[in-house]
Amino acid sequence: MPGGADQPPGAQWPGGAEPPGSETAYRRLLLCYPRRWREARGEELLGTLLDGAEAAGRTRPSRAEAVDLVVHGLATRCAVGVGVLPAGVRGATAALALAVGAGLSAVCLVMAERQPAVDQRLAAWPTVAHPWTDRGLGPFLTTGPLVFVPWLVALAAAVAGRRRIMLVALVVTYPATGAVLALGRHTDLLRPPLSLLLVLAVLAVPALAGAAATRAPGRPGAGPRGLVAATGAVLGWAALLGAFGYQFGFWTAPGGGFLSTVRLSSTGYWSSSFYGSLAETVPQGLLAGGLLGVIAGVRRPGWVAAVFACGDVLCVLPVLRAWVDHWTFYQRVTQIALTLAVLLSAGLVDAWRAQRILSTKGPAGPAGVPPTLI
Repeated sequence: MPGGADQPPGAQWPGGAEPPGSETAYRRLLLCYPRRWREARGEELLGTLLDGAEAAGRTRPSRAEAVDLVVHGLATRCAVGVGVLPAGVRGATAALALAVGAGLSAVCLVMAERQPAVDQRLAAWPTVAHPWTDRGLGPFLTTGPLVFVPWLVALAAAVAGRRRIMLVALVVTYPATGAVLALGRHTDLLRPPLSLLLVLAVLAVPALAGAAATRAPGRPGAGPRGLVAATGAVLGWAALLGAFGYQFGFWTAPGGGFLSTVRLSSTGYWSSSFYGSLAETVPQGLLAGGLLGVIAGVRRPGWVAAVFACGDVLCVLPVLRAWVDHWTFYQRVTQIALTLAVLLSAGLVDAWRAQRILSTKGPAGPAGVPPTLI
């Protein structure tokens, strides 16, 4: 091992000399990991990294090493807070968080980010008051694709079993969100609603935690199958709303009169758009998801608790919409609270079953291995 690789953090070098530049650089990158993780494994990993750098004739970390250390370190930090949950709940929550984030991104990219047709813009506004012209990225309405595309890349990478790409894509969503906020503040470009950006940012945390989970030797990850099913459920919710929303007038203009000047089309993020109805039907979607979780939990518990965990985050969307439409605020908040109460009750039973299976069969048992995304 290169000299100094076995020095503990903060140790003094002989004569007060500074450690080599390569070691200093690697130690800075290791700061991305939690302190307890560094105390337990940091020196071992540092020695391995320094040996590899010496063999390759490098004095600094390579770009690939830097990306891997930063991404995996941040993912490990996210995983620390969920360690108290049963393995089945952790795996299901990670898969569902990725499915919901990617599903929302896909729906917004396909529906909400489309430029409205000329005859569907605010007819009550002056002809020149079309705020959408040249205020998005290319054909899109806002700068939202900067955040949505990494989510879709992360989903595709998880299904394909490319853990590193998934980790990088999920981490990229955070600087992308910062870029969207900065562009919205300092330029004329439009941005998606802050509530949507907040939900996606929070959902990335359990997804990163699931990506950092260690796969049990000899057992393939249990996540991709559940991930595909969860993504199908999210997109199915959107498809049902699209299929029946027009018929019952949930999100489109009724045909004429004054309402046709304020209720626009399926595009955009405003009231009565497809995205608006998607946000308003979150409680119904969560109840349907909880029912699917009960069915799936017969053999693999943890999904109902995952629906509750992700539902807490998703409910930001209908709560803020209810705050805007203040005349129905208390009715909608009551509906949301009752939905979460039902899911909490079922989720506690589901988590108890997951913990019981884990304690009965052990961490090496067929149902006790923490399912990973890939």
